[in-house]
Amino acid sequence: MRTKNRIDVLKSDFTSEPYMHTKVIGTISKAIDHENKLDIHLAQNLAEVVTYYIYNSCQNNKVSSSQIFSVIKATLTSAEHQKAAEKLENHYWRRKLKRSRTTVACLKLSNFSDARTLFDTQNDIKKSPWQKSIIINDLVCKHKFDIQTARTIASMVEEKIFRMDMPTVPKSLVSQLVWADAAMIENARMSFQKA
Repeated sequence: MRTKNRIDVLKSDFTSEPYMHTKVIGTISKAIDHENKLDIHLAQNLAEVVTYYIYNSCQNNKVSSSQIFSVIKATLTSAEHQKAAEKLENHYWRRKLKRSRTTVACLKLSNFSDARTLFDTQNDIKKSPWQKSIIINDLVCKHKFDIQTARTIASMVEEKIFRMDMPTVPKSLVSQLVWADAAMIENARMSFQKA
């Protein structure tokens, strides 16, 4: 796909990243995946429409992630893929709800009584809202990961946390998941470079 200038995507956590056509393909692929029968050709064609629209309508080379989401939904609907648009919409709101309901407790679990305090509503453990951007910033600023790798790691950790369905997650668990996923990605990168 030919593109003009770089477009930055403004994320909901107030960070930004370059617009990536491949992410749009991935989003559409997940939405139109019916009974594990993925039509990658259809996903690519619909993503071309989205990217063309984004590049020809955005101002100041900036677009919000919610605008991209709206364009993807509209493209799916106009191409008579209403169920895929609904699936995407449901996923978006479920994810937003999980983010708003998950907190991180400044707690290091070392025994059973520590774990019990997670569910004790009377405790004074400092809690903060779940923010994927904290993981990204930590990996980039303190540990010198590139932004795309940091975003990938943070997304993998977020997915695991949300699957656990815990309203409060200990910070120590988040750290362990971050380092496990970071090590896995670095190991995969090294293996790829040797091949």
